[in-house]
Amino acid sequence: MLRLFKTHEVRPCTELEGLWDFTMEGNEKQYRMMVPGCIEQHPDFLDKRGIGCYTRKIEVAQDGNLRFEFKGVSHTADVYLDNEKLVHHYNAFTPFSAIAKNVQAGVHELKVYVDNRFTPESALHVPNDYYTYGGITRPVAVEQLKDVYIKNVQFEPIYQEMGGWKARIRIILSNISKEKHSVSLRAVLAPDCLYEEDGTRMNFLDKKMGEAQNVKELSCCKTIQTSITYSNNQFVFHFGMFCTIWILTETSRLG
Repeated sequence: MLRLFKTHEVRPCTELEGLWDFTMEGNEKQYRMMVPGCIEQHPDFLDKRGIGCYTRKIEVAQDGNLRFEFKGVSHTADVYLDNEKLVHHYNAFTPFSAIAKNVQAGVHELKVYVDNRFTPESALHVPNDYYTYGGITRPVAVEQLKDVYIKNVQFEPIYQEMGGWKARIRIILSNISKEKHSVSLRAVLAPDCLYEEDGTRMNFLDKKMGEAQNVKELSCCKTIQTSITYSNNQFVFHFGMFCTIWILTETSRLG
């Protein structure tokens, strides 16, 4: 399980936890291994070092782009979709992702090779007084993406000496297609958290963050402060202890 609650309502997301097919280098036997989990949980691999392969089928409902999100693979991973390599990742305790473009609707095969050996490629993993487990040790999910998607959102609350708060929002967009797109961004703030200075509840706040054309990768930043004014660099509100923000994108192809 990635989170105990939904973090967005836009991208269709499917978690890939459960039983995966598994084979181990030098062993012809087929296994079923739980994800997330480590290979050492199986009696045949209690102290095994080597390369293992996790495999499972995924069904794609419609043509489009896929983003595979891995929260942790120990300690080296190589990810393939239909035998085409998507990404190589090193370090068991950092999340990573892989994007597959223009995937056709239907059934596809996802493979993840894991390696827990001590090798020159694993300079930080040398024999010592702790054990390095192998396997897909943290959750995995697949998301459906449009050509232009939000890569990262940063929200920084800033307290002002004169009282009240402001917030700096930074959004990074990525275009994974070869087409040119125009993009419009809006920030929508949850009304239950917004109040005037006299304590009365504000109406739903919906402000445009900005527009961009010919997007390849864009960083958009706005600052929200404590009055109800809007300028080129900031739009303002007063929020309580907790605040929920939805970032919405509208895209159109320029041709």
